[in-house]
Amino acid sequence: MDHKDNDAHSIASIRRRRFLGGAATTAAAALTLGSLPGHALGLPGDVQSSKPAKRLRRNINAPGFPSHVIDTYALAIRRLLALPPEDPRNWYRIAFTHQLDCPHGNWWFLPWHRAYIGWFERICGEITNTPDFALPYWDWTASPNMPSQFFQGVLDPANRAFLQSRLDFERVMRAPLQALWNSFTPKQRQVLAQRGYMTFDQLWLDATKPQTLLLGARNLTASNPGLPNDARRLTSPESIRAALAPRNFTGFGSEKTAHHSAGGPFGMLEVAHNIVHVGVGGLMGDFMASCDPIFWLHHANLDRLWDEWILLQRTEGLAELPSAGDDFDKWNAEPYEFFVDELGLPVTGYDSYRYAQASTFGYSYQGGTSTGLRAPITRFPREYIGQVTSPNCSMDSPAAGAVNVPPELLSQMATGDASLITIVISLGSPSDPTAWYFDISLGSDNASVPEQSIGCFRAFGSHSGHHHSGDLSFALALGPAIKERHAAGKLDLNKPLSIKVAMRPVRNGTRSETLTCAVMNVKLS
Repeated sequence: MDHKDNDAHSIASIRRRRFLGGAATTAAAALTLGSLPGHALGLPGDVQSSKPAKRLRRNINAPGFPSHVIDTYALAIRRLLALPPEDPRNWYRIAFTHQLDCPHGNWWFLPWHRAYIGWFERICGEITNTPDFALPYWDWTASPNMPSQFFQGVLDPANRAFLQSRLDFERVMRAPLQALWNSFTPKQRQVLAQRGYMTFDQLWLDATKPQTLLLGARNLTASNPGLPNDARRLTSPESIRAALAPRNFTGFGSEKTAHHSAGGPFGMLEVAHNIVHVGVGGLMGDFMASCDPIFWLHHANLDRLWDEWILLQRTEGLAELPSAGDDFDKWNAEPYEFFVDELGLPVTGYDSYRYAQASTFGYSYQGGTSTGLRAPITRFPREYIGQVTSPNCSMDSPAAGAVNVPPELLSQMATGDASLITIVISLGSPSDPTAWYFDISLGSDNASVPEQSIGCFRAFGSHSGHHHSGDLSFALALGPAIKERHAAGKLDLNKPLSIKVAMRPVRNGTRSETLTCAVMNVKLS
């Protein structure tokens, strides 16, 4: 299967077939991974690259969205909540898998979550006797308001069908989860030790922190359903276009780390993912997030964007997975030890490569927000090293620096496609990375030029072993801020870009910290 098709119409025609939906089989065949540029592995013998998709994941906000899909989902939730807590498919047991094993800030983020929602989708189909059930997705770029259905009935985690307090959660779930811990294999224990969990009490404390187990409470309500401005900025069409601009897997899917419980630099797609989680709030703000039914639609959209990125890679004849040799071997060999199938049985024998293929779970996507073809690579150097002039960053004082970017490049980005240009920030890691928002802005030494927001970063996760080693690093789209400043007539092409990094606490009463900002670099994807 030749993926070196550079015809601009090819990617558009694939998307058109996907959107029409009537050709789901055709779309699935077109989107399934075949030969993979970048390494010479063939398909595993039990993966059918041409197998038609039997599940179509639909945009919940699309005209004509069939109501029976959300009715089936609600029925599945009710039945999973009704299962005894000893059943591996119990609603809270499934959510606990996320607490146990979810990777963030590394290159296993995408395949792990594809597996997580894939098995969950099958469980929903099994428990409702609906074999072709497919999760819908929430395209928060096109529709930044939470879908109205999720303020109704069992789709709202404040509904009485859910546990209503931490005390209720402890009364119902502690003993079954202790028994689960006692049953773990040595290999599972090894994975948990990497995560910082040596005892069940450590795990339980993390899962039941007040900021983790915010049962029932969301920031969004039926009368105020919209994502906050921080989230809208990082999920805008311009920001998502920038997130899909990297032309290698690690640039797109976050960076390499020693294992999937170690935190590394966050890619732009994962930064957008984080800000939606914290924008929704409540359970969605931490690792018990999948207790909230909207979690699964949020992650279906992330998975759809991965699918979109694969199409872009395929159109340019580029590798869709990590490169040959050690990179691919390390990525592919990472253990996935905690998933269960639709019957509640442990899943074995699946590697990252297999989970990278939508054909493993037999689904395709109805079209949502599409970025079109990517901006061509420019002749300019790929990176510009900034000078950090004020490295200390605290609640009271922002870090500051400047980056010299060629005027010709700034002009090109300001007046054309700016999706290639990003800002990369690296700070010393705070004692709790999730306790802080980091606001990044274009500064100015001219009183007539206001600061221009670039975006806001917040880490995602809770436990002591995650994202606490090394620096806190992330990338944001710089293009939208440059274009906005240019449109206002305030962009001076002949001056370095002034960058500021400010900290603000997520919760009142957070003790102040001072971090050292070491990196403020501009990169081209």
